[in-house]
Amino acid sequence: MTLDLSHLRVMLVNDDGIDAPGLALLEESLRPLIPDLWIVAPSAERSGASRQISLRREVAVEERGGQRFAVDGTPTDCVLIGLRHLMQERKPDLVLSGINAGGNLGEDIGYSGTCGAAFEARQSGVPAIAFSQVRSTIAADGIWSASRAWLPTLLPDLTAFALKGCAMLNVNFPACEGGAVKGVRVAHQGEREESSQTEEHGAGDKKRSFYFSFLRSDVPKDEGSDIDAVRNGYVSVTPITPDVTDYRALSRLTVALNLHR
Repeated sequence: MTLDLSHLRVMLVNDDGIDAPGLALLEESLRPLIPDLWIVAPSAERSGASRQISLRREVAVEERGGQRFAVDGTPTDCVLIGLRHLMQERKPDLVLSGINAGGNLGEDIGYSGTCGAAFEARQSGVPAIAFSQVRSTIAADGIWSASRAWLPTLLPDLTAFALKGCAMLNVNFPACEGGAVKGVRVAHQGEREESSQTEEHGAGDKKRSFYFSFLRSDVPKDEGSDIDAVRNGYVSVTPITPDVTDYRALSRLTVALNLHR
């Protein structure tokens, strides 16, 4: 039985900005299912912001009508302002972040403003799902073919799972036509051989300049990861948590510090 989403209050956020096509696609897909939608998104692109908060400065919010708000700040600012102020009379049941133009796979999760917003929502006690579309020049309708085709199908089950355990999910759509997607895989966070590069663009007598960029390599170190899934044409779904403790190392560290006696 398909989950009825019509009673939910949902907040949309992203890191590409309130006018980004991925956010428009997410809103377009949800409007027929969820009438009570709120959009609280950065006024400009804030990619790579992770969970950055705008400290020691005022953050302006522009109301654009129809429960839409443009925030002069980071994705995390948007979540905090939305939960604590704009929607304080009734918090959302769910926060959806994206759809990001570009994958958030492996170590991207730590840099991503898309995932950072979802982390903040989850830590504030609201279930959250981050959506990203791996870039492609293959699809006839641009990079969004897979997410446009699969989002409506996946959303009810993803939402049911997220609501049940106040979970955070990271979803990546592969770079192919919607009809070519092979299915869905639950996958762990992967790791690449190298995830970013730094170029030196100029050097003066006392100043040097550098340019950072991501290496969107689709070759994972291991099988069964999110990178591996989308590389093979599957939608990847990864449950993640703000708790970054390495639990496997706890007992070994206790022994190393002679605390086990």
